Amino acid sequence: MALLLLHREPGPGAVTTTRLRLHVHQADPAGAAEVRSALHRTPDQWRAGAVLHDVEVAPSELIANALTHTESGALVTVELLPGAARRIRLEVEDRSSRWPRRRSPGETATSGRGLLLVEAPAERWGAEPRGNGKALWCEFRVPADRGR
Repeated sequence: MALLLLHREPGPGAVTTTRLRLHVHQADPAGAAEVRSALHRTPDQWRAGAVLHDVEVAPSELIANALTHTESGALVTVELLPGAARRIRLEVEDRSSRWPRRRSPGETATSGRGLLLVEAPAERWGAEPRGNGKALWCEFRVPADRGR
């Protein structure tokens, strides 16, 4: 029996992505709160500043959507995308092939506002198929750090 471990160092000038991945189990009511807590600390370390609140709210809506409308948990990924204009990308994957529908809830509706709450602060958002489900994603532009 042999065990092979491989560690690749990025080459000079290679762009690396800072990423955080968390799983929320279907039956774990505290899972979304734990994700919000982690998503408060991580973008703060990335100096996300003004978009910090939006990066906390959006996953709550997407996780609630995944747990309510599917029969699986959710895999949450947040990453700081490289480039001159820094952006934070948030993805929530689930195992359902049902695509989200944007609704126009009335004043007294108790549901149907989740995607609107994601769309409003996000620079971009969308859905894409995955091998055994889909991922809803959104991106937030990080304001330039004035302290640099």
